[in-house]
Amino acid sequence: MISSKECVSLILPTFILIFFLYFTFQTIHDPYLNTSKKLSLHGNFLHITDFHPDPHYIANSTLKSKCHGGRIKNRKNPIPSGTWGSSASKCDTPVSLINATFKWLEENWKDKLDFIIWTGDNSRHDNDDHIPRSAEEVYELNKMIANKFLETFSNSKGIPRTRRNKPRFIPIVPSIGNNDIHPNNILSPGPNNVLSTLHSIWEPFIPESQRKSFLYGGYFYTEVIPKKLMVISLNTMYFYNANSAVNGCKSPEQPGTIEMKWLKDLLKKARKLGIKVYLTGHVAPRKKQYVKSCYIEYKKISIKYHDLILGHYYGHSNMDHFFFMGANKDLSKFRNESSLTTTNYSDDYDDYYDDDYYSEDYDYYSEDSMDINSEDSMDINSEDFMDAFSDDSSTENNSPTENNSPTENNSSTENNSSTENNSSTENNSVENEDLEKVTSKSPVKKINKYLRKLYNHYRSVPPLTKGVGKEYVVIHINPSVIPVFYPALRIFKYNTTEVENSEYEYNDDDDDDDDD
Repeated sequence: MISSKECVSLILPTFILIFFLYFTFQTIHDPYLNTSKKLSLHGNFLHITDFHPDPHYIANSTLKSKCHGGRIKNRKNPIPSGTWGSSASKCDTPVSLINATFKWLEENWKDKLDFIIWTGDNSRHDNDDHIPRSAEEVYELNKMIANKFLETFSNSKGIPRTRRNKPRFIPIVPSIGNNDIHPNNILSPGPNNVLSTLHSIWEPFIPESQRKSFLYGGYFYTEVIPKKLMVISLNTMYFYNANSAVNGCKSPEQPGTIEMKWLKDLLKKARKLGIKVYLTGHVAPRKKQYVKSCYIEYKKISIKYHDLILGHYYGHSNMDHFFFMGANKDLSKFRNESSLTTTNYSDDYDDYYDDDYYSEDYDYYSEDSMDINSEDSMDINSEDFMDAFSDDSSTENNSPTENNSPTENNSSTENNSSTENNSSTENNSVENEDLEKVTSKSPVKKINKYLRKLYNHYRSVPPLTKGVGKEYVVIHINPSVIPVFYPALRIFKYNTTEVENSEYEYNDDDDDDDDD
């Protein structure tokens, strides 16, 4: 007869052995428990953004109906919506294109990526009065896209669950887009129901240690290569000037101020530990899109930690673009040392090189924004071209305490309505009218002028050999899945030695903020 003590002495070692084997298995296979020495790096990561799936999309319908089923009347020259979407239109993304995108990723890149940057806007635009978008639809579409990521990048179907009920997959880092919330653009300080709902949808992607910061602010970070490389997901809704529920990054109680402090503290910690960083979010730090105080603070942080931050990756504008963000410095001393003699070379480096030196915002979904034939719109340039296709259907959030620059509040499209219908569409069908709006009023017709402006814009970048390279950073805006042009995503190849060897030596003085 075995006594109770003998029974415990026999069972306990067995239990300990089972627990040890289970924990070892989890450590080997769970990406959140792995160390960089156990990872097999491919040197590739995916940036994908702005899906804008539309379950109401109907192929072979009119563009004027937002591809929601209008009947084509003129069969001689029809302009139907396509099976895979309709570029240069006001239509969103058909589910067929969403499925094809993930299928292509699964077949070609599933086992070749180290991590994924996913920068928001996972629901359709609320641009059809006949089918208003509800909060439930916004969250259901977010669930659909989240499940697509899980199905595509999990190890297998029906795999065992890891800790916190998470499936195993490569790190995926989502960001909140202005169309991931309802109503769009408006997000109050957390904690709130919106952040709680998004956390419940994105929980598999958010480390447990970051749960609190997401519930309170919608931002978090993931060490995609533990102790070597982290991706920081910023909640740019608290910086976005279309969000009237908040007010910039000056007052200590504002969520934007709190987020910026969180970012600075995190970067200090990363520098001390020798961890490199990618900054990601939905709305890029442009003067016309950020509240002024948030824009200035982001720029100061980016310049101060330029050695640490390997890249800045954003979406929202639905086109492939990049621009420079520079420090507030008088660079006249470099003028004579440089071979650049163009008159466009400005000492006001802050204005010129932030890519927002130009004209006012366009609303991609307004008729006026597509009309560049008016006198007010003839001076087309890189920023005009970008804004004409941007997903920026908002007005500035100008409060008494957070005013943007005077040029930000002027609209060059107010008087353009009179030119909208100066075409021969009166005797044509609705479909031909759609074609006229898509072609004759598209900035693509001004592509040569745009290219000249683009060349002039970037020809004056100060030479790296003169030390100016440390005073500006490059902001990347990724092309979108929604086919504003052609649907697109980007696979980045990165140098893994950058995250394995840190050249920066930490100094205690770096903990001191130079906020002046």
